[in-house]
Amino acid sequence: MNKNLIKGLGILATVVGFAATFVSDWVAEQKLDEKINEKVNEALAEREKESES
Repeated sequence: MNKNLIKGLGILATVVGFAATFVSDWVAEQKLDEKINEKVNEALAEREKESES
């Protein structure tokens, strides 16, 4: 029984590790997308401002 418990805990730790990796990668990607959108919007606003002048 002790071996089964250790094996189960190992599997659980692996699954939690994979989940944490995927979540952190997703968060990093969302932050990058947000920065890209912000920069694009700034560039478009600047371009629009220059075309009005």
